[in-house]
Amino acid sequence: MSAFDKTARDAVAALSAQVDDGLYRDVTVTIGRPQSAALVTGTATANRTFVLESSPVVPLTEWQCSFLASGAGTMVVGAFSRVDPTNTALRSVNVPFVAGLNALTFDFELNPGERLGFYVADKGYYTSAVGDSGGYYISVASGWQASFDDPDLTTSQQLQISFVAQGRAPAEFQAQIDAAQGAIDAADQTVVTGAVGAGGTSFYNSSFVAGPLEPAPGGLPIATMLIRFPTSGAGTYRAYNVDAAGKILAMWADFTSVAGLTTLTPGVAPCPIPADYAPPDGTYIVFGKVSGTNHITYTAATGDTRQYDFNAAAVVGDTLTGALDRTGFRVNVEVTYAGGIANRLGGLDSKVATARARIGGLEASTTAIESRTPSGLPIFFGGQYNYKLRFGLGKIHAVGGGGLVAIAVAGDSLHQRPGLTTPFREQLYARHGKAGHGWINIDTANPTDYTTGYSLTRSAGWTFYDANDKSGVAPPLCVGADGMCISTAGTTETATLNFIGTKLHIQHGRFGGTFEYQLDGGSWVAVAADSAGTLAAVNLTGLAAGAHVLNIRTTANTGTVAIVGFAAWGEADNGVIVSNHANRGMNGIDYTAIKTWVTASLALLPFDLAAVQIVLGTNDSRTGKTLASYTTGVVDLFAAYTARWADISRIKVTPYQHGATDATSMASIRDADFAAAKAGGYAWYNGKDDWGTYAQMNALGAFLSGDNLHCNISWGQAIASELIDEFY
Repeated sequence: MSAFDKTARDAVAALSAQVDDGLYRDVTVTIGRPQSAALVTGTATANRTFVLESSPVVPLTEWQCSFLASGAGTMVVGAFSRVDPTNTALRSVNVPFVAGLNALTFDFELNPGERLGFYVADKGYYTSAVGDSGGYYISVASGWQASFDDPDLTTSQQLQISFVAQGRAPAEFQAQIDAAQGAIDAADQTVVTGAVGAGGTSFYNSSFVAGPLEPAPGGLPIATMLIRFPTSGAGTYRAYNVDAAGKILAMWADFTSVAGLTTLTPGVAPCPIPADYAPPDGTYIVFGKVSGTNHITYTAATGDTRQYDFNAAAVVGDTLTGALDRTGFRVNVEVTYAGGIANRLGGLDSKVATARARIGGLEASTTAIESRTPSGLPIFFGGQYNYKLRFGLGKIHAVGGGGLVAIAVAGDSLHQRPGLTTPFREQLYARHGKAGHGWINIDTANPTDYTTGYSLTRSAGWTFYDANDKSGVAPPLCVGADGMCISTAGTTETATLNFIGTKLHIQHGRFGGTFEYQLDGGSWVAVAADSAGTLAAVNLTGLAAGAHVLNIRTTANTGTVAIVGFAAWGEADNGVIVSNHANRGMNGIDYTAIKTWVTASLALLPFDLAAVQIVLGTNDSRTGKTLASYTTGVVDLFAAYTARWADISRIKVTPYQHGATDATSMASIRDADFAAAKAGGYAWYNGKDDWGTYAQMNALGAFLSGDNLHCNISWGQAIASELIDEFY
């Protein structure tokens, strides 16, 4: 690692450490307030445990608590997690108090997403005189309850107790953030010095070292050197780093060149210069001929160079002498100095952006805790888990890198339909290039977000199966990654697929059936499946670039033909594939029912997935599915992907508030998602709190016309931008 990259890494490491240590906390966060009378004179609920509705978005550790007590005792303060309707204490501390007015100070850790709970034996806690407490959960049973199910959220009484978390203002640390960002920006640049002409004349003198006149930019490591050696043969050369006066700052072992135009990469033989070597500002990289007569070629009348006397006995610290300004010709040496290594490999921009967002959100955090809207949970969580995705996307743009990055979108109709996924695709393609389309489902009535050039038609005799809303019942035959299948025992069914790309994947079941396919009007090819009852695939590669037509028929069938989906890609060698595996109407229990088939389908997918992004929860909410079945379904769906790609980047999206019946509240789904993301170590986007209520968003025209579930393209553009900026 170069010193330049290390500066950027160290700056961000220091910043991240302070964020992780909870130093970026707002000045004051206040919950509740003490009343003017002793607690027992209010409307008392004795011996109950309280858990506050709101939670912070940054760690809080230093607390003050004020209240009036009729006698001495001990208050239990706890940090609670919540999966509706259960509140569970994660840790607690005992804080003694005295009779009368208390102003207690104590240390206690409350992390983002956790809720503060408390219990005071034999004391009452609220009065109905002022109704602005914002909401709390209360136990039915007496005594300290480390875990309890609350009957409902209480919002009409003012708590007679005040908790204050004291911290330091975030403005103190803005300079550090700016410095870290500056280090990254400086590390993420490329500078080229010198130039290589189309040909040129060789130097015929063994007594000099020559290099381009442009000096090194300083701080940036050498990425590559392009040199035109004489075509008459190889020779032995020595590389130096010298200052403007010719003083040798560094010198490396001799190396043997090859004839003609050659790329030398530091750290890679035959280049003697070590990897990540960054010449000091204003110095030069020069080469000298150790043996033989032909030297590096030069191009006339295109610039200036420098010439030094070659001294075989010279050591570091010596000064080479000679004509330091040779005009009228340029030696054919081009040096590229490249930064960006720290940024591409370390995700430093993302870390700084995360810190900046957390600091910028502190005022909103205070407002959220004091007003109790929204929940106080973060909007984004866990971007650090997406290292595979970030590295792959950086590699697309790296000098000498390239390749494709495949991203799966899965879940329900918020991903299957075009409102969100089409702008998500388009923005990623615009940023990173398009390598192909990915998965194509077989639901002709509700296709995935097809783009121009992709369509599927099929005859009426196919039996179509869709796993959505089947209440956990397993499919009768098989399904693909999206939970769909078409099947037939007949001999007259057909299907036609239009697609673009140089590669095609046909995924089918093995139930003793035979189908034939024809590509672009060519010969028919039979695919005869055995009766193993599993999935198989046909992969067609090496197709001509552009549009194609695939025809399928079952003329030769003697069993059951089952087709679960297609995938097309290969529109370009570099770029992104957004493979849509989503299915309208799906809920958590449906994915649990087909987990085995999804796992098997993904095992056959012919390209590597770097990330999977799941949108799920709307259907569980509106149909009243349990939180347990919902959460299990999300975990099972992620597990199907990690079964093949253990390091796949996982992103869970909690949907915005819909306008249907909120039978299982979206707020409880939000809370369950956040708890699962922390426990499972994956990234999370809180769409529930990021946007307004259904009434507010509908008034803005954010939903499809006549639809209270699905966003339109305009809203989808905004959501996609947030997701990509945070996680991609």
